[in-house]
Amino acid sequence: MTSTSLSEIIFAAREDSAEKHKIHPRSTRSAQAPLAFVADLLFLTRPVLLGPVWVVYGAGAVLAGSSPGIDLLFVSFVVAGVYIHNQLTDIPNDRANRKLFLLPDGHVSHRAALILTAMLWSAGILWSATQGIRSVLFFLAIVLGLLYNGLWQPGWKSRPLLGLVANSLAHGVITFVAGFTAAGGTIAEGVVRSIPYAFAVGAVYLATTIVDENGDRLTTKRTFCVVYGRVACTRWIAGLVCAAAVIAAVNGDMWMAAAAIVSLVPVFLLLRAPDVGNAQRAAVIAVGALALAVAARWTSLLVLAAATFTATRYYYRLRFGVVYPTLGGG
Repeated sequence: MTSTSLSEIIFAAREDSAEKHKIHPRSTRSAQAPLAFVADLLFLTRPVLLGPVWVVYGAGAVLAGSSPGIDLLFVSFVVAGVYIHNQLTDIPNDRANRKLFLLPDGHVSHRAALILTAMLWSAGILWSATQGIRSVLFFLAIVLGLLYNGLWQPGWKSRPLLGLVANSLAHGVITFVAGFTAAGGTIAEGVVRSIPYAFAVGAVYLATTIVDENGDRLTTKRTFCVVYGRVACTRWIAGLVCAAAVIAAVNGDMWMAAAAIVSLVPVFLLLRAPDVGNAQRAAVIAVGALALAVAARWTSLLVLAAATFTATRYYYRLRFGVVYPTLGGG
């Protein structure tokens, strides 16, 4: 749901050309090929950025004593639709932050993107109709996505506190509870256990606002960092990570507590020097630590991550002649 998604600062495109937002010659030659169009639609959903969703969902499932099943596919459909909608509403900002070009450069039309979004959300809603009370989670995820991205006016992504709340609820609480309840847990218990994950998600989101600060200022986007400054932003990050560690320990979730404690090391460095590089490293380590904690109990996460990384790397090299994603950011 975020303009800069939770793993977007881990994976960054590196392009040699200064004209990175113009259509590349390699993409022009194959632009009319049906297979290229299908691939464009597939990677418009940004599958490599679904990783943090799988991590938090997986954390919920393993804490409930199981592992993710087919439900994760439909949760991914809903989130992928939110990602596409975010790109449709965020083209100027993505250009300023030197990200993405499928929509800005016309490789995929707005109409095609809207149709794909509707299809993904419809599939998710139809599945949720078989899930009883859990259907509320799918509905809330879409509603929060629409509120964050905006429709006819700027959404919560341009409102510092509401943007933080939307990301923490959607990627933290709702995603975790979806995994927890799919594995047999109750919604009430899932909400309580999701709190440290919501705080962690909020901390990573704030780090992304530091990374994107310059581009956001150019497009007059009012993120937390733009409005309150880097110092305040880093203090909030530190507070949220500390709270995540304490609450996870109280909940008996020692895997999450350990991941949060590991994340405190780069956070302290960020407090001393609140620059883009330290913000990026803090988020990379935070997401990586939690991913390892979940993968230790759900090994399929490693397979999913490797498959999406490899497929995305091959697509961007073949289609645009660029190296994306790259571990560590740009």
